[in-house]
Amino acid sequence: MFTGYIFHAISGLNGLEVVDLGYNSFNDTLYTSSLDTFTKITTLNLIRNDFNGTIPDSISSMTSLVSLDLSGNTNLIGSVPLTMTSMLSMSSLLLNDTHINGVFDLCELSHSLKFIDISTDSITCFLDCWSKANRSVDISFVHGNVSVCSSPTGQPSSQDWKSVV
Repeated sequence: MFTGYIFHAISGLNGLEVVDLGYNSFNDTLYTSSLDTFTKITTLNLIRNDFNGTIPDSISSMTSLVSLDLSGNTNLIGSVPLTMTSMLSMSSLLLNDTHINGVFDLCELSHSLKFIDISTDSITCFLDCWSKANRSVDISFVHGNVSVCSSPTGQPSSQDWKSVV
C-alpha cells in the first residue's frame, strides 16, 4: 500500500495513458498544476484513497480521459466542475462515496458518457433531457443522494431516470 503525495512525483511522466492507483492511502489533493500535464491519460483510477479538497476545474485539460474513478475518497468535497462538460471522450464517471455536493446537470455532459455513479453523495441532479433524448446510459446514482433527480422546475422525475437505466 502506497501513502503520501503522488501528483508531484508523477507530474513529469506526461506520456502516461493509464493511471491505476486505487486502494492506497494517498492523502494528496488533486493539484491543478499537475493535472494540466496529463493530456494523454485515458484511465484515471484513484478509487479508495484519502484524496482531499475539490475536483479542480483543470481536470478538463485531460482531454483524452475516458474513465475517471474518484469513488471512495470521502474527503473530496465541493461540486462537480462545470468544465467537465467539455470532456468529450469521457464514457465512465464514478464519484460515489465522496462528499461531492451541489447541483449536477447531467444534460450538459458529453454524449459519449455511458456510465455514471454518484450514489451516496449530496448531489441534486437534473435528468429530464436524458429521457427525452433517448440516451442509453447506465445511471447508478440514485440511492443515498439527498435530492435524487428532478427537473429544473424542482419536480421529481423518478419515472425519467427509470426509463433511461
